Amino acid sequence: MENVASTYSLTLLDYIVFGGFLCISVGVGIYYALLDIIRKHLVRPEQSSTEQKCKTEEYLLGGRQMPIVPVALSLLTTFLSGITLLGTPAEIFKRGGLWAIGYFMAPLAFIITGFIFIPIFYELKTTSVYEYLELRFHSPMLRRLCSGAFVVNTLVFLGAVTYAPAVALSGVTNLEVWILILLVGVSSTLYTTLGGLKAVVWTDTLQAGVMYAGIGFIVIKGTIDCGGVGRVFEVVEASGRIENTMRFDLNPAQYHSVWMACLTATAQWLALYGFNQMSIQRYCSLPSVKDGKFLANLREGRLTLFQLKKWFG
Repeated sequence: MENVASTYSLTLLDYIVFGGFLCISVGVGIYYALLDIIRKHLVRPEQSSTEQKCKTEEYLLGGRQMPIVPVALSLLTTFLSGITLLGTPAEIFKRGGLWAIGYFMAPLAFIITGFIFIPIFYELKTTSVYEYLELRFHSPMLRRLCSGAFVVNTLVFLGAVTYAPAVALSGVTNLEVWILILLVGVSSTLYTTLGGLKAVVWTDTLQAGVMYAGIGFIVIKGTIDCGGVGRVFEVVEASGRIENTMRFDLNPAQYHSVWMACLTATAQWLALYGFNQMSIQRYCSLPSVKDGKFLANLREGRLTLFQLKKWFG
């Protein structure tokens, strides 16, 4: 059998696009770093303590003046990794679409987030969810413990989401996995460190555009190759995947059920978008609570294309 890597390999144009996108991402960070240097040394060389606080908010929260749509796209890409794009279609292909039922619970979680969590964090003017814990329980130690747990969890998460696409890319390139991990890791660290939240949000917006376009092409190409939308559902029904999706058994020993999917998905959406530090930081970067609530509702619609990709993947 012919090796897959020799059949499907990236061309020079693919390498240029890949390298160019990394350079653009780093360039965004450099751009905002230069703007900060100009403001600091040329416009306002001497700053008061209040101005220093504003500078910190500018770096961590984008000055609390970030536009809604880029922040929504940034939130979407924050927890959308190569594992999601590669693993979820494989899961649905093997076990049916029951896992995707959980996406229908997203609106409930976003409504709870918009009316409970966002007003609390925004009105307190905190920069992190752990700052809220210290204020609520008067315990700096609790803040440190939770912050440390978040760091450990994020390091494990970043390792997994970086390794998976690196393995996929190594199959169609002549690059080793560790080189790809280094390229992605160094570029991400650079633009985040240099540009702060503004660089992260606008880079995420570019990444979301690329992912949306790619997923759209995958759905269209897959549907055409299969023979149309009707043919897609014929194949899905014949394979038993639709039947496996509607499983209402309460047996806790089975692999999955509709009830389990709804329960676990609601908890997962709340954990990711309700009180996760990466989400709270973006909510607090918006100009008002009203914008935060609108963002929670806006994000519901932006999941639709990714649901389609999972069903047609």
